Amino acid sequence: MNKVFGMIAILLALVNSALCASDFTVEEKQTIQKVFDLSAPRRIEVDNLHGSIHVEGYDGHEVQLVAHQTIAAESKEKLQEARQEVRLDISQKDNRLFLYVDGPFRCHCSNGSMNFRGWRHYGYKVSFDFELKVPRDTGVSLRTVDDGQIKVENISGDYDVENINGGIEMVEVAGSGRVYALNGRVKVVFSRNPRSASSFGSLNGRV
Repeated sequence: MNKVFGMIAILLALVNSALCASDFTVEEKQTIQKVFDLSAPRRIEVDNLHGSIHVEGYDGHEVQLVAHQTIAAESKEKLQEARQEVRLDISQKDNRLFLYVDGPFRCHCSNGSMNFRGWRHYGYKVSFDFELKVPRDTGVSLRTVDDGQIKVENISGDYDVENINGGIEMVEVAGSGRVYALNGRVKVVFSRNPRSASSFGSLNGRV
């Protein structure tokens, strides 16, 4: 129940933020590019707040990351605050790669929940759009909340995918797992049937 109330609070904050988007007149963009060599079985975990996630399987052995960051702020001072307060944490442990968008909206508690008050409260908005090329057998855990779609192509690893205010599309996948979009459409096309029990759902979208 607490998770439900927390999600409602986030949705209300996002609506409030959308109404004040025109207040953010200062903008800065940057691109982060990195390459990782993970041992099998590989798994990628992306925990985003604002922006899209695109994962594509290929025949190579490296994980190739391109992250596009956009900061919009109401002043140069707030832009500087955003640079200091919001960051992309990248960590690697054995065969796992973790991409975590951290900032004052995280409560840093054990369940990983958020205390997002709306971008107006912070005086800036930070978006990350992720593009990842991964070996085809990679498993994924992907999450974003607003202003972005999640797309997964050509992987055979297991998956856990969640989007709050956007859709999810998975094409030519062969693993098993969970896919859920609260306010978006879910489309899944398999290259092989799931190996084990899987679930696919949406509250306000077609599956």
